[in-house]
Amino acid sequence: MRFSVDRDDPGYKAWKLRGGHKRPIHVLLNGVRVKRVVTADTKRGFVLAYQEDAEGKAIVNARRTDAKRFRQYGNVEIAFG
Repeated sequence: MRFSVDRDDPGYKAWKLRGGHKRPIHVLLNGVRVKRVVTADTKRGFVLAYQEDAEGKAIVNARRTDAKRFRQYGNVEIAFG
């Protein structure tokens, strides 16, 4: 299962159909909740999320055009709130 808030990602349609824009979807990576998730894929086992600073704010890239993202691999679980 793949969900994404990125309109250009193949998981966007699934996210929209499951009502992700109306209710929270919680993503766990190796049992730990991940915040600011952009894409989560349980089959391929990865999470793509925005990077945060020590204060919990998104880190902006050098050109200041988008927030930096990071990808982590492991056991991905998706729970609907």
